[in-house]
Amino acid sequence: MRYQIEALEDDIAALATPPGPALEAVIRVTGLSVFQHLSKIISLNDPNPFEKKKGFHLGSYQSSDGLSFALRIYHWRAPNSYSGQDLAEIHFPASSVFSNSLLDSLVQQGVRLARRGEFTLRGFLNGKLDISQVDAIHQVIEATDAHILENALSRLAGGLLTPLKESREDLLNLLADVEANLDFAHEDISFIAEEDLLRRITHALAKVTLTIRKMENRSLTGQSPRVVLAGPPNAGKSTLFNSLLGAKSALVSPIPGSTRDFLQSTLVVDGITMVLVDTPGVESAKGGLEKTAQELASREWEMASVIVFCAEDNHQPWLDRFSKRFTDKVFLPVATKSDLSQGPPHWIAVSSLTQAGLGKVRAEIVSLFYESSNSPLGEELEKTQGSCKKALENLRRAHHLALFNEPMELLALELREAVENLGMVLGHVFTDDLLDRMFSRFCVGK
Repeated sequence: MRYQIEALEDDIAALATPPGPALEAVIRVTGLSVFQHLSKIISLNDPNPFEKKKGFHLGSYQSSDGLSFALRIYHWRAPNSYSGQDLAEIHFPASSVFSNSLLDSLVQQGVRLARRGEFTLRGFLNGKLDISQVDAIHQVIEATDAHILENALSRLAGGLLTPLKESREDLLNLLADVEANLDFAHEDISFIAEEDLLRRITHALAKVTLTIRKMENRSLTGQSPRVVLAGPPNAGKSTLFNSLLGAKSALVSPIPGSTRDFLQSTLVVDGITMVLVDTPGVESAKGGLEKTAQELASREWEMASVIVFCAEDNHQPWLDRFSKRFTDKVFLPVATKSDLSQGPPHWIAVSSLTQAGLGKVRAEIVSLFYESSNSPLGEELEKTQGSCKKALENLRRAHHLALFNEPMELLALELREAVENLGMVLGHVFTDDLLDRMFSRFCVGK
C-alpha cells in the first residue's frame, strides 16, 4: 500500500468500532467538508451545530429506503482534533445494517472510505503526533497485557519528543537571525548578539541531550526486553553473561550445574536498555534444590523476549527439545567456546576467551527483539535516535563555531542540518516508505 500525500484533503470515513453485535457503534469522519456532508444526511436538534470548536449533538438519520434511528454526534473543529482537520464521531446502535446505510450515504456525498491508519497519518502529518506517539498508539491498540498497555499510555501522554519540537522552533528562529546577519554582513546591522547566540544554542543542546538520555534509559517500545540465557549444564552461559556485561557478575565453574539460581543485570545495546538473565542449565530435576532451580528458570524462560540458547558443541537436539516447550518464543542459538569447537553452521560462534562473535550476538538480540515486538516502528524508532544524535553533533559544532567567532556561513550550515535532523525525528521530514511502514499495520478507523 502506498499513501498518496495529495489525497490527504479528501473527506474520509470509517467504522471505528469492531463489527458485530454491541450496544453502540462509532463511525469517524474527517476532512475539509465533513460538517457540510453530515448536515445533509443527518437531522440535528441544534440549528447551527458545528460553529463551536467542539460539541455534542442529538439527532436522527433516515435513509432513502425508510430506515430511521436516533444517534449522537461529537465534533471537533480544525486544528483542535485528533487528525488536525474537522472531525466528527457518529454514535448509534450497533448494527451492520445501520452502519452500512450511514457509510453508503456518506460515500454518496463524496466521502471516501479511509485506508488503514489514515486518521493517525493525518494527525502525524498535521503535527498533532510525533513518531513516538504514533508507535504508542499502535501499542495501545495491540496491547496484550496490562504492563504493555500502561507503558504505551504513559508514552502517549508523556510527550517524549515534546522538548525537541520546542528546540526545532527555536532553532528555526535562530537560523533566520543568523541568515539575516549574513544578508546584511556589509551593513552596520546585527540581528543577534554573540551572548544571545551562545545562550540559545546551549539551551537547544541541553534539550536534545536530555531527550537522548530518556531514550537510552528505556526501550523504544516502552517495555524492558528480557534476554534470557538458556542451555544444558556447563554450556558457557555464565561466561557469556559476564562477557556481554563486561564484568564478572556470575560464578563461572567447570563443574556442571554450578548455577542453581538465576542472575540478572542491565544490558544496554545501541541505546536499548535490556534485562539480561542467566539461568541454571536445562536438566531433569531430581527434587529438592534442583527442582526449585528448574522452576525458577522456567518462569524466566516464560517471560523472555529473546532466549539465547547456548551449547558447547553440536547440541541441536537440546534446542529442538527445549523449543517445543516454548513454541511462542524467539530463539537465538549460540555455539559457545568457539575457540575449541565451531558448533552447528547456522549458530553464532562465540568465544568469551577471544571475544569473537560477541558483537554479532548483541546485534542479533536487538534485531530479534524488534521482530518479536508488537511495534511496526522498531527500525524507524532506532533511526529516530540516530537522527537525534546527529542533531546533537550539529549543535556541538555550532556551539564551537559561535564560541570562537568562526564564519557565520559555517554556523548557519550546522544549524540548518540540526533543524533537518530534528525534522526527521519529529516527522517533518519523511518518505513514502516511512509512511507505509508506520501506518499499514493500523486497523481501519484509527
